Amino acid sequence: MSIKSIITSPSNSGFQAEVIKAEQAHAGAVVYSHDYHYYHNFSLPLSNSTLGDNLAIDASSGGDSDEYIHDGNDNIYWTGTGANFNFSSTDQTYTVLDSDGTQSIDGTASVEGSEARFASPAPILFSTYVSVSGAIYLTSWDTKGTLKDIEIELWLSGVLVSSTLNLSSYINTASLNTWQTFTIPFTDLFISGTEIDELVIRTRDVGAGPPPDYYLDALRLEKLGAGLGTSVFETTIPKEQTFLVHSIEFVCVDDFSTTLADNSTLALSYDKFFGRPILVNGMTLQIKTISQTLTYVIRSNYDFFRIPGMTFAGAFSDGTNSVLKFKYLHYYPTVLKSEEDDFVKVTLNDNLSDLIFFNVLVDGAIETDRNHVLDLRAI
Repeated sequence: MSIKSIITSPSNSGFQAEVIKAEQAHAGAVVYSHDYHYYHNFSLPLSNSTLGDNLAIDASSGGDSDEYIHDGNDNIYWTGTGANFNFSSTDQTYTVLDSDGTQSIDGTASVEGSEARFASPAPILFSTYVSVSGAIYLTSWDTKGTLKDIEIELWLSGVLVSSTLNLSSYINTASLNTWQTFTIPFTDLFISGTEIDELVIRTRDVGAGPPPDYYLDALRLEKLGAGLGTSVFETTIPKEQTFLVHSIEFVCVDDFSTTLADNSTLALSYDKFFGRPILVNGMTLQIKTISQTLTYVIRSNYDFFRIPGMTFAGAFSDGTNSVLKFKYLHYYPTVLKSEEDDFVKVTLNDNLSDLIFFNVLVDGAIETDRNHVLDLRAI
């Protein structure tokens, strides 16, 4: 038999430890310890090394000189082949960029490993382009199993020349039965060499549950155009430090009205981005930790509040220009470690230059142990 004893602190703290004496083990207290840590309040804006921390920029790309890949055989561009794909489906059609089209690429019959391959008539010098973009219509995206995704790659002469990227990092997988656009910067694809001649899209379905069901349309390579192109703003975590994120704040200044409607709520439309028209491509918010990467695609005010923990943090106006703040609160701190290359990142693909200011601020604390002194002046 075992004997259970209670060790009580001599102070009035009420702390207790249990000691178990069992026949099959030595008696002892079950304890644990961890290093003592200091916490310093710390906040920083998301920033870009050449653009600073104001996200009110023209991050659009593309135009008449884009290289069109496929639009569901409405036009003859690159040749699409692949089992379990219908390259001239009329079930769903994206009509924003492909206004004259009536067809799209149907991938709803694809299974694990099914590939849609799009071959160009001749090799393309990719240095004149900045991104791969397109539109996708999801009809289902199961969350069971170990891998549910859509992979994208670039090839040349039958050889893979890029990284393999998951489309789930660039779209909202919970947004079903509606078209959404995606933009993948070439900088994310790490392309080797100077040319490409094939785009490969692959369905992944490992484990329980069905594969993603989807349609694709308006696939193209985008040139820079008049805007700066896809622009990334992200955190810079101090080297060898841990950043505990408590909140992410979105602060916008623009000439929109904050007049109360019916003396109760702000006169902001759900289908606008702050006070400007809804974004075509959307702003992508990503939070990467050691255990997961969360991705949110934000095109409208409503999309902000589809993010769990998002709150309205306040607004004021001088009658001409207004300041509006949304705040994404974390119930438990999100742990970002510099050695794991963790980050909070916002990617822009639209023209936001009509805003006066737009900043994304990350607030929390830096964790250090007693053997390290953090010099915030070096950050």
